[in-house]
Amino acid sequence: MTAYRLYLKSCPAVMAALLCEEPFEEVPDVAAVKSSIMQEVRQEWQVVLEMEASDQLGPLLKKHCPHTDWQCYREAMTAVEAAQYTTTPFCRSVLRAWFPSFTQSANVEEQFGCMQDALKRGTKSQKGSMTTLSSLAVKALNQKVLQEGQAEPVTLTAKDWEGPMTRGCDVPVDKILSEFVSTSAHNHNRSTLNYMRGFIMAKRQEVAFADAADNFWVASAMQRNTLFSVDGKFFLCVGTTPGIVNALPLRELEMVFRGPKPEEAVDEEHVPCKAPVWETTEILQADQTVKALTLRRNTPMVEELLLDFCQVQCYDWTLHVCEPRIADKLGSAVLFRRCEAAKPLLVWLMSSHGIVKVLSEALSRILSSYGARLRQNASKSQKIRTLMKLPVVQEGCSSESLDALDKLLTAMDDKRRKKTKQTEEDEEEDEPEAWEFMNEPDEAWTGAKQLLEMLNQEDDP
Repeated sequence: MTAYRLYLKSCPAVMAALLCEEPFEEVPDVAAVKSSIMQEVRQEWQVVLEMEASDQLGPLLKKHCPHTDWQCYREAMTAVEAAQYTTTPFCRSVLRAWFPSFTQSANVEEQFGCMQDALKRGTKSQKGSMTTLSSLAVKALNQKVLQEGQAEPVTLTAKDWEGPMTRGCDVPVDKILSEFVSTSAHNHNRSTLNYMRGFIMAKRQEVAFADAADNFWVASAMQRNTLFSVDGKFFLCVGTTPGIVNALPLRELEMVFRGPKPEEAVDEEHVPCKAPVWETTEILQADQTVKALTLRRNTPMVEELLLDFCQVQCYDWTLHVCEPRIADKLGSAVLFRRCEAAKPLLVWLMSSHGIVKVLSEALSRILSSYGARLRQNASKSQKIRTLMKLPVVQEGCSSESLDALDKLLTAMDDKRRKKTKQTEEDEEEDEPEAWEFMNEPDEAWTGAKQLLEMLNQEDDP
C-alpha cells in the first residue's frame, strides 16, 4: 500500500490533483493542498533541471530516475513551469489531456488484460498494428467499462467508472496487491520515485547530489528496530526504501537509567518453561548512567532520512513502560533504555548477526568503505568473513559472537550447496539417459531384423 501511495503522491501522478476545483469532506481546503503540491512540483523540477545542466550529474539522474525522460513527465512539468507554477487554462488543458477522469477508472487494468488476451489469440508473436490495437481498445472499453445500451458519447459519474465487471467481482485485497508484471506505473516506478525523493532531500539539506547517490545503498543495510544516532539525534528505524530510511525521532529526557535492570520477581504460581525469546544480555554496568529516550511528538511522526554510512552509530536498547502519572507529563508511556557506548553500523550488524540479511551489493560497498579487497564474484559468505577480519570488527565484537556468526555462515553454505546439488540431480532426472533411447522399440529396426530372418530361412536348403 505504501508503494501505491508513493506513486500517487509523486510527479507526474500527483499533478492530477491540480484539476480539483470543488472542496469535499476529506479535503475542505483544496486551495491549500494545491498550493502545497505546486511547491513540491517546483522543487522537484528545479532538481531535475540542475542535474541535467551538469555533464557529471546528468547520467546520474538518468541512471536512478529514468522516468524523468518520459513524455508524460516532461510535458506536464514544462507546462506548469511555463504557467509560472499556476493553474492557467493552458496548464489545465495539458494536465486534463494526461489525466482525464476516465483513465482514473478501476477497470483500466481490465481493459489492458482484454487487449493482451485478444492479441495472444489472434496474432503471431503478440504483435498488432495500431489499427488493431485501437479496435481492441474500443471493444474492451465497451465490454469492461460502459453499461449496456448506453448512448455514446456518455457522461460518466464516479459509479460508472467502476464498470460492470468490477461491481460484479469480489476480488481479495491480497490479489490486487500481489507482485506481478503489469501495466501500472506503480510496478515500474517503485525504485525510481524513491531515488527522486532522495535527490530532493539532498537538495533541501544542501548535500551534493553525487554524495547522496553514493550513499543510497546505506538504506539497504539498515535493519528494522535499530536504535541509532546521527549528529547527536536519536532515531528508531521502522523500515527502509531504496535510498531512504524511515525512522521514529526520539528525544532525550532529564530522567536517567542507572546500572543494570532490577531482578525480576519470581512468581512461583506462573513459572515459564523456557526463557523469553526477547531476553538479552545486560547493556548497562553498575557504574554507567544514560538518559532515557522517548518518542518525539512531531507531525509527521515518521521522518525520512538520507544517511551517510560513516555517521551512523547504533546502540543496544531495551523498552520500558512508565507509570501513568509520568506518562501524562511526558506525553508518552514508552521509554527507551540504551547502552552507553555506541557501535559503528558494521559492528552492530556483526554483533546482531543482521549482516546475513544485507544484500551482496551492499556488502561490496562496505568492503570498499573500509579499503578491503575481494574478487568481484566472491560469494556472500566470503564477503562477510572478510569483514569479520577487519580490526574494527575484532575490537567491537566478542569472539563468541564471531564464532556463532561463522557457524551460521557455514550452515548457510551447506544449505546452499545441498540445494544446488538437489537442483542438478533434478535436472539430470529430467534428461533421458542414452540407454533409455536404446531400449525403446524401433519399428524400422524390428522390420529389418525380420527381413534378415526371412532371407536366412530362404537360403537354408
